[in-house]
Amino acid sequence: MLDGHPSTQGEPGFRLVVEGRELIDQQKKSPPKINSDGIALDLKNDYLYYHALTGHTLYHVKGQYLRDPRLSKGDLESRVEKVAQTPAPDGMIEGPDGSIYLTDIEDNAIARWNPATSKVGQVIQDRTLSWPDTLSWGPNGALYVTCSQIQNSPRFNGGHSARTQPYRLFKVTGVQ
Repeated sequence: MLDGHPSTQGEPGFRLVVEGRELIDQQKKSPPKINSDGIALDLKNDYLYYHALTGHTLYHVKGQYLRDPRLSKGDLESRVEKVAQTPAPDGMIEGPDGSIYLTDIEDNAIARWNPATSKVGQVIQDRTLSWPDTLSWGPNGALYVTCSQIQNSPRFNGGHSARTQPYRLFKVTGVQ
């Protein structure tokens, strides 16, 4: 029901810079526009959080509104809220304390948005987090993150892959 809504679209004029290089789609000869990609569900407070990959705005909407078949598209759209300015993420996940963890593809990092304080802070940053992508919680509160190196794909490198193997899965401890 939010298809085409501004909250699900890449932000106009947004330019994604990864590892010091602006990404240009080689086929279109322009910066990519990647719409809503990151998503996280806060079961405790019944919020769905989401974010366009090419943007810095985090949105949420109450789950009860998404489940209500009586709401029109316009009624649902009016209930979408901007909640924070964050790094451009690919992956998102809710933390046990209700925080939202986001990959930060522009800074090779993982960030955390705290809903209690509305503050965004960096959890970890490392050059080896090359396009941090998907997040998952593991045993003992460990946070796992995959790195996809999308900025090195042929789409952004004149048709040639600059990805290096092995592809990596990182375990981050002590984040909770």
